[in-house]
Amino acid sequence: MSNQKPSSKSIFIAKIATTILYKVIEMDTAIKKADEKLTFISTDKEALRLYHMREMALSDWTSGINNAKREGRQEGRIEIAAKMLSDNKSTDEIIKYTDLTEKEIDEIRTKLKTRE
Repeated sequence: MSNQKPSSKSIFIAKIATTILYKVIEMDTAIKKADEKLTFISTDKEALRLYHMREMALSDWTSGINNAKREGRQEGRIEIAAKMLSDNKSTDEIIKYTDLTEKEIDEIRTKLKTRE
């Protein structure tokens, strides 16, 4: 390892870069708030733990919402397919309008027949 001290030029450049960074942070309030939060969180272990817990909770919530949307769309396609089957529409036509697979349509058809 080298024991060389940084040159005055590299120190000057680092100071300018840091100065510019702080000026940019000061210009944008969103960046400034984020920087303040990051500084606070990085120095407080409990705040960091709570931050990570909140991030995980938000991620779980978002995943749950997205999953519910997917399930709702799938249920809607199934309902449409059931109505189309009741109107004697062809499997190909149902696939075209619902994006369901032939197997899924056959399952719906079987369920409809067991209800009769």
